[in-house]
Amino acid sequence: MKTLRLLIAGAAILAAIGTTHAQDNWIIRKHPLYPFSQYNGDTVKYLKQNFDGGADFFYEGKPVSEFLDNIDPAMPIRTFCPHYVVFKDGSTMLGGLYLFVYTKDELKRLTQQKQPIYAIGLEFDFVYPDIEPELYNFFQELGFRKVLPWTPEILQKIGHRKLIQGSYQNPTDIVKRYFEAYP
Repeated sequence: MKTLRLLIAGAAILAAIGTTHAQDNWIIRKHPLYPFSQYNGDTVKYLKQNFDGGADFFYEGKPVSEFLDNIDPAMPIRTFCPHYVVFKDGSTMLGGLYLFVYTKDELKRLTQQKQPIYAIGLEFDFVYPDIEPELYNFFQELGFRKVLPWTPEILQKIGHRKLIQGSYQNPTDIVKRYFEAYP
């Protein structure tokens, strides 16, 4: 029995070491969003640490507005893309948004230069067209496959929704496809 406990403890320690190493030597803990000034201008590090580093757990289940209000003003959201899911039967639902700290022109330049594009993947409780047609149609009319300007109206529409996850994303290919369809 003692040997089994030692084996389990050893496996847990090895798993923890492997996880820590795989995440560039940082450990995921629940925390509020850290300020951008802490990262010496490194946007990617700011996004990774905050949005793959536990901040989404801190805000999980809280209103999206609380999460977005705590994003550092030095890194404002400038554009977004609605993220929708298409089911096998052809029906869709709105599942979240990709939020960018780049303007539309900056995103176009990054895609032309074949540079990676980083975003905050904001996932909230799903919006189904048959349950919440007004909200679903609002985003559908804006354009599901477009890069759109961020406005206070967007926050007003989704601010009350419960945050599921806010994560660091690389939607470079998605943005490229959207610009090909809607320059």
